[in-house]
Amino acid sequence: MAEAEGSAATQPAVKPTQTAATQPPTPAPSIKEQTRDRSLYKAVLASLYDAVIIVDHKGFIIASNGRAERFFGHSEADFWNLPCCNLITGFNPLVLGKIRAHVASGRFTVLNANCRRKDGSSFPAEIAISKIHY
Repeated sequence: MAEAEGSAATQPAVKPTQTAATQPPTPAPSIKEQTRDRSLYKAVLASLYDAVIIVDHKGFIIASNGRAERFFGHSEADFWNLPCCNLITGFNPLVLGKIRAHVASGRFTVLNANCRRKDGSSFPAEIAISKIHY
């Protein structure tokens, strides 16, 4: 006895689920979406009361807010790619390594330190350090 083409006996009962390899690639965000995201990012940084400096994994500054720029006397352009050790008295690669270890384990780190302004003067500061996942 032959089964009719398309009958339940010849068709899989459940379609296989797509895997990451078979799913179509996610399109890159549009320029408009990227601009909106960048605007939101800048607005959040600008609205914070505290000074914010964002540092890459090597210890170089990649972003700051206006409050940090006023505290330290640096412009946004001055801050860009400046080693963070230039801003904190006694900060060195050993200290950076210890901070990395704390942050990598998911812990926040707080330092009480003296910070250096562009003009060479200093001020005491409490520095809170955490990792951003993006």
